Amino acid sequence: MKKIFACAACVMLLCIFFPLSAAANGETQAAGEEVFTLSFVGDLTLGTDPNISGGPNSFPSMIGTDYSYPLQNVAEYFLEDDLTLGNFEGVLRSGGYIPKENGFSFKGDPAYTAILTQGGVDVVSLANNHSGDYGQRGLANTYSLLEEAGVPGILQNEYRVIETESGLKVGVLALLFQAKPKTVAAAVDAMRREGAELIVALIHWGVERSYHPSRTQEQLGKALIDAGVHIVCGSHPHVLQKIEEYGDGVIYYSLANFCFGGNRYPSDMDTAIIRQQVIRRADGTVSLGERTIIPACVSSQTPMNNFQPTPYPEGSESYNRVLSKLEGSFSGNPKQQTYPW
Repeated sequence: MKKIFACAACVMLLCIFFPLSAAANGETQAAGEEVFTLSFVGDLTLGTDPNISGGPNSFPSMIGTDYSYPLQNVAEYFLEDDLTLGNFEGVLRSGGYIPKENGFSFKGDPAYTAILTQGGVDVVSLANNHSGDYGQRGLANTYSLLEEAGVPGILQNEYRVIETESGLKVGVLALLFQAKPKTVAAAVDAMRREGAELIVALIHWGVERSYHPSRTQEQLGKALIDAGVHIVCGSHPHVLQKIEEYGDGVIYYSLANFCFGGNRYPSDMDTAIIRQQVIRRADGTVSLGERTIIPACVSSQTPMNNFQPTPYPEGSESYNRVLSKLEGSFSGNPKQQTYPW
């Protein structure tokens, strides 16, 4: 777990493959430039709906008290970077299961914050359709548990200004599809007044199981960049969608599931880690550098999800399939997909 410094939350409201450059490895760097690396992942559902996914192969049964288990095959990427961000989809609470009338109710043990801290995840969004599965009390309890663990959980339509141990100040907004660009622009201005150098929007949007963003997603993503956001990172579709560069920013339309306890047999097990380089010049301005895509599976085995995201072998069919999804060229369907294990 990296050490980060989060300013008090302010209530407002109000995603092509590039190899890692030599600068990111510290080999070459312009005079006075600093290079930072941010990692982005999709849905983190640390728990399950016991009504549909209980028993010996459920998330709680498989993890037990080994909190390093879920992220052990990817933690090296998160522990060595400057900041790791994702979407926390569900609730942490003690007590019994409360079913939803329509849909699933995802909950995990309060101790599961250790999965994030041991795995190197630093900041998560709580703006999604499962953060309220156990009502306002469940959401407030999850927020408090994350705060106690040192992992800021950002509520819907709020922001945090995070200072990394390496000294980069990152403003992070948590949004839903209904975000208004004008109010986002006001939040961006407020974050900049608090010293934010880089602006990230974590947004929950899109159509589930669609490999391509909707026109509305594309319009809103570009409007957020126009409003001053550098990186727009999406979740909710549960599958990968394209990455698009726009203006001075980039949109990761969907990073799919990552560590996902909500489904033991997902029809699509592809995921990815995006490692985005950020360059700060001597004059204090920042820009996006190169990025690395690490294609991965949500599980280290198939066909059952064992809740342990694992990188694919480079050059494998699965590896190349992930790249095609993030390039926007994928035309297959879940039933056609094969996996290397």
